[in-house]
Amino acid sequence: MFKLVKRNGMIIMLGVCVMALTACGSGDKATSETAGTTAPATGKKQTLIVYAQDDQNVFGDETKANQLFGDFKKENNVDLQIVSIKSSDFLQKFTISAQGNESIDVLFTNGQFIRNFYSKGLIADITNDITAPADRFNQSALDTYTYGGKLYALPWSGATTSAMYYNKALFEKYNLKVPTTFEELTAVSKVFNENGIAPISFGGGDKFMYPMWYFETLAQTSGNDSVNRTFAALQGKAKFTDPDFVEAMEDLGKFGKDKILQDGVNGTNMDAARALFIAEKAAMFYGGSWELDGFSKALADKLDVALFPTVKAGAKVQMTGAGGDGVALYAKVAPEKRDLAVKLIEYFTSDAVHQKYVDISGMALPANKNVPTKGSDVVAKLKDEHIPVTVTFLDWYWPKEITEEFQAQIQAVVGQILPANEAMAKIQAVYDKLKAGGYDFDSTK
Repeated sequence: MFKLVKRNGMIIMLGVCVMALTACGSGDKATSETAGTTAPATGKKQTLIVYAQDDQNVFGDETKANQLFGDFKKENNVDLQIVSIKSSDFLQKFTISAQGNESIDVLFTNGQFIRNFYSKGLIADITNDITAPADRFNQSALDTYTYGGKLYALPWSGATTSAMYYNKALFEKYNLKVPTTFEELTAVSKVFNENGIAPISFGGGDKFMYPMWYFETLAQTSGNDSVNRTFAALQGKAKFTDPDFVEAMEDLGKFGKDKILQDGVNGTNMDAARALFIAEKAAMFYGGSWELDGFSKALADKLDVALFPTVKAGAKVQMTGAGGDGVALYAKVAPEKRDLAVKLIEYFTSDAVHQKYVDISGMALPANKNVPTKGSDVVAKLKDEHIPVTVTFLDWYWPKEITEEFQAQIQAVVGQILPANEAMAKIQAVYDKLKAGGYDFDSTK
């Protein structure tokens, strides 16, 4: 069983044996469907210390945790000490523990933090440790955690992507086709505006969501090389004032200039923008796959999704998202526990255990391609059409100062306050200041 204790305000579960005759010693051999674990180990029992992001209280719930990890504990003669932390607190608490040289073996974390931990040398290269086929994951999931050709984490939770949500009933009412190009989008926007319907609702007042739009346009203007171009800019090998970066910002300006977004977009927060779409006063809403549940409940069969429109002639559309949160090996894991810690990572990301996690957590889009989705046709479309063309959120690589400047400058460009070239010059100036202060994108110190 798992024993729940607390340390520094965090829930900790300590896996303990109930009876000497059954404690982690007996049990059937694991099959390939349970992550390839081996027969019960003999000798001294080890304890793995796992830090886990746990907003849904899956790891912190004794029953759920036992469903997920019980087989692993028995088959490997191991206890698990699970430190369950909310995602909002994970970065700070894990970093403090690492700085304090506390014992840590494996971390289940928000994928956005993996780059931070990598740059600080806190997670280990697991490229040569992983034995199970990597093609069970979406490519975007693997790309997210690959730096310098080396793999530093595997995805353990749900994948995310982006979508242009739209109201089928409104398109049918005005006899319009869902736009696939910017020109088509401009045309349908004119019709909706003439009839008092906002073409796309968005909460520009909450500017933290604006970079997602830029990820979409840069994917196209960069020739579908937005991640490498971002790396180049952050390494000082390219500039944010280069033509492809500026063109992507110019394209965003057109959404404001051509009245594709609702009036007063920069004075609208995200909740109000969602409400506008749900009230059927907006035909479309651009956002992440995490919006699906709320929209599905409100609009039911009227809801559908489409890819972001082509803004550059001949370009391939790519969506923005991530392959799933990351499970990584702590860089300072004790040598005698490394193999066991890697085995836990492979166990949890196996088809069978990932399926268990999906069933328990209720996630819609598994990061593992072999685990089926559940739910509506919209969910299936996201998995089959959006996930395969999804590229990692670029702000997972940007330092926070760059992210904040992008947020402000996109808002200004969409609001027709500043031209794109001047906005990108301001972003480059922020980078130059960081660089002068010692910023090094490739550092792992």
